[in-house]
Amino acid sequence: MSILDLVKITNKYAIFSNQPDDFLFGKDLLNTPLFCAGILKEIGNEVYNYKIGDILGYFFPNQELELEISANLTVKISNEENHRLLFILPYALHAMNILRKINPKLGERVLLLGENFFITLLKQLINLSGAEVFLKSKKVNMDIPSEINIALISPEANENMDFLRECKIERKYELRQFNIYDRGLNDPDYIRGIKYPYSYVRWDYKKNLEYFVNLIEKDVINLDFLDIICIEVNNLDEIYKNMDTREKKLKLFKIIL
Repeated sequence: MSILDLVKITNKYAIFSNQPDDFLFGKDLLNTPLFCAGILKEIGNEVYNYKIGDILGYFFPNQELELEISANLTVKISNEENHRLLFILPYALHAMNILRKINPKLGERVLLLGENFFITLLKQLINLSGAEVFLKSKKVNMDIPSEINIALISPEANENMDFLRECKIERKYELRQFNIYDRGLNDPDYIRGIKYPYSYVRWDYKKNLEYFVNLIEKDVINLDFLDIICIEVNNLDEIYKNMDTREKKLKLFKIIL
């Protein structure tokens, strides 16, 4: 496939999580690092506002250090030292995909069941819609109304099934039913670099990335809840050596190039 706005990138950052309820690292990617940022090495035609050496964020599951993709699928990162932002980018894309599909409205009541870092991220993003967010987990026990507009259920929230049956819920979703590979990623024209017209209302992967990064830079979204460790490695083999499945830590690997 010929890419119109090609960028060539050397992968520099990869993420890893072994938390049992982590939807990104399911059985297919259980012991696999996922690349989330790298250094721009070469720019093709129709690429604007980028320069060689920029740090670009993206979601890249293939295990290769060099990649060629459309600039449509990347975002410029101004602060490479913000390790929490680099780590959360793939999850943020998924969270914003969920928001678009459930479409919470001003004044609606949204219930989040579970306790993990993704639930915490979702709560902050849903709050921006004007909806009222309620959490139910082992750590959070707040008064929850009997009538809920939307319920989002994390896979580990099984102990709350009796509570759910007692509530009146208009729309109920399990988080695993949402796929991070939204239909926009299957659009061959978009992957080639063809931009959607401004008036054509459609999901835009790049705009989602830019919007989220802007929220972080303006301190609208706070990532202090993320407890990650950054590990410097020299190559891909060293990443695999440091993926200790016994240690329940969120890890960001930085490859020294």
